[in-house]
Amino acid sequence: MSLAFAQICSGQGQNGEARDPLRQRGRKVMLDETLASAASSASCPTRAAIATELLAEGHALIQAACPLEGIEVLRRALALDPTSLQAHAALGQVLTDQGDLPGAFAVYEAALALDPDHYLMTLKRADLLVAAGFKAEALAAYDRALAIAPRLPAVLSNRGNVLRQLGRFEAALADHDEAVAGDPLDGGLWCNRAAVLGDLGHLDEALASYDRALACRPDHPVILTSRGFILGRLGRFKEALDLHERALALDPGYAVAWRNLAVTLNALKRFQEAAAAYLKALELKPGDPDILFGLANLFMLLERREAAYFLYERLVKVAPDFPFAQGLFFDARLLIGNWQDHDAHVARLEAGLDAARDVVLPFDAMTWNGDPARELALASAYVARHFPAQPALWRGERYGHERLRIAYVGHDFHEHVTPHLMAGVFESHDRARFETFAISQGQKRDQPMRRRLEGAFDHFLDLAHLTAGQVASLMRAHEIDIAIDLKGHTHASEWSVMAHRPAPLQVNFLAFPGTTGAPYLDYILADAFIIPEANRRFFSEKVVHLPISYQPNDRHRVISRVVPTRKAAGLPPTGFVFCSFNKSTKINPAIFDIWMRLLRAVEGSVLWLLAGGSVHADHMRCEAETRGVDANRLVFAPSVPPADHLARMRLADLFLDTLPFNAHTTASDALWAGLPLLTCAGRTFAARAGGSIVHAAGLPELVTHSLAAYEEVARALALDPARCAALKERLEHARSASPLFDTVRFTAAIERAFSMMQARHEAGLPPAHFSVPG
Repeated sequence: MSLAFAQICSGQGQNGEARDPLRQRGRKVMLDETLASAASSASCPTRAAIATELLAEGHALIQAACPLEGIEVLRRALALDPTSLQAHAALGQVLTDQGDLPGAFAVYEAALALDPDHYLMTLKRADLLVAAGFKAEALAAYDRALAIAPRLPAVLSNRGNVLRQLGRFEAALADHDEAVAGDPLDGGLWCNRAAVLGDLGHLDEALASYDRALACRPDHPVILTSRGFILGRLGRFKEALDLHERALALDPGYAVAWRNLAVTLNALKRFQEAAAAYLKALELKPGDPDILFGLANLFMLLERREAAYFLYERLVKVAPDFPFAQGLFFDARLLIGNWQDHDAHVARLEAGLDAARDVVLPFDAMTWNGDPARELALASAYVARHFPAQPALWRGERYGHERLRIAYVGHDFHEHVTPHLMAGVFESHDRARFETFAISQGQKRDQPMRRRLEGAFDHFLDLAHLTAGQVASLMRAHEIDIAIDLKGHTHASEWSVMAHRPAPLQVNFLAFPGTTGAPYLDYILADAFIIPEANRRFFSEKVVHLPISYQPNDRHRVISRVVPTRKAAGLPPTGFVFCSFNKSTKINPAIFDIWMRLLRAVEGSVLWLLAGGSVHADHMRCEAETRGVDANRLVFAPSVPPADHLARMRLADLFLDTLPFNAHTTASDALWAGLPLLTCAGRTFAARAGGSIVHAAGLPELVTHSLAAYEEVARALALDPARCAALKERLEHARSASPLFDTVRFTAAIERAFSMMQARHEAGLPPAHFSVPG
């Protein structure tokens, strides 16, 4: 009966005629009759024999690309013989192949109920748990499999992969080490081992492991592009590019290789090509979170804000728990002025932070979080999860240099807000007492500011081509006494450097307006206004109070001599000009409500904002109209060179600061240009920066401590033009007399801070809070 039975089930006669619906229907009737007869038979051998033939037919149907018919036949085989482990295995596999993971899981569970020690079923169940995302359960299942049978290399490697997904990298590496020892000719095992070495930051070892994988499988696209990714992390971008291109030549449809190619092109500053590679990857894997994330970030860099917004929106839909996706999406919303459900989004982010999830980056949270306790918790958790302390390169040695060696570590030694503030300080350091180093990790740019900065230090080290560990090792080799981080959580690379403890003393300064939460940052430079003594408990660093303000300024900043006319700037010929040139992410509905009330209260007044694109302008105008203000009373200032921007500020009458993220560099820009700035002080560093700067400029009456007082002062000033004119006159005098703009005085103060830190260190005392005398 075997041949005939198989032919009936397959729908093909002895002469190999093709299947057709009528014949299939007739044969199905015959099959049903045969099964009914077997079911009514009391003879177990008959039922088992038919089940065996059904199992063979099920296999044949699956091999003939008829999986649904094969599933039906295998289910009938199990109905006849529920103890057939072969039928369980076959049905579980085809259900898995068809994407029915719950069905497959139920089959394997049933099989294991028959034989709890069945090795294959245990492994299949573990693989399904991995696919379904149940990592802890999968780990237990692999442990069970390894207890049943010898420690097979493939199983060890799979277990190592699960441990890697759980973040247990050292344990994962132990499994992968055992796996490759058991089968050193399996390139896949070496590839898995390399991946976890990359997670651990052992990049050279990862590269060597990928080399072993390629020796086994020289033309495997996964291994090629994975090795290229490690080369990229090592800064060897051109070599990485070659490997990604080789991988894509072998498999043009490999989305991960396109994504890795995009990452490398982005690192090489070939942004348009990177975008094209990301788009190709997205075409191949439309919902891949990593691709959506990378392309959205690139579009943000290219200031394609609307495109970035839609990509982040898509990302949070397909992967709502993707690290930092919710925060980046909210930031993109603010950039284009979309305040729909603003409070609900903030509440969602707060809930995520309170649950200790990676929902928002520390810097991005400052646009809406005014709670210093939450800020410390966020920064500390972020560092612990992503930038934990590495084995310290400095191990207690005493250097005893004739001059104190200080190193400024950053990415932005070019035209950037940080050098605009710091360039004069770099130049003013006392070279008889201090030996200065620039540790530049950003790409070199041929700009006047870059050339100026290269001449401002004793040693300018261009280290963009080195990894963070290599940079840290070089700093240790130079015996740096004090390392000053100029980026904080605004850029990751410095954190990888500082985590290696390359210097005895490490300082958080200027760029990141808050605590880092990092145990390897010893001090933060601040002032008594921006971090009052009562707020020190919200900082992981010890607080150093500088005598005037935490913020330096460069007296050499140029203001264009040509001030545009109001008409040229897009302003009306008459009327009071409120302005706020803060980034649009700092503007929120509560502060905008106040601004609109001011426009309604001051006839003929306008609000001057930075242009953020047509979509942003449309949203802002709509928000104004909603609040009863003519949209034409909002004016948008296009991007211009810094000197021209400072000059046009003189057309405004009053700068309105934001809360909870004040103006920082923008505040000193306004005051340097002679434009009075009204601020409101909150509780966090970011919410008190404006007050620190305005106090240092000698205008304490422009620092308020509630939004109600802020609105009242703004209205009073706008209705009293003579008072505003007097404030402008005071600022003109302040440019030459105010300590805010005294670069030499500030440099002397920061040098005293460094000397006091070093004196404590040499005395064997730990870092402590202190104030620098004026």
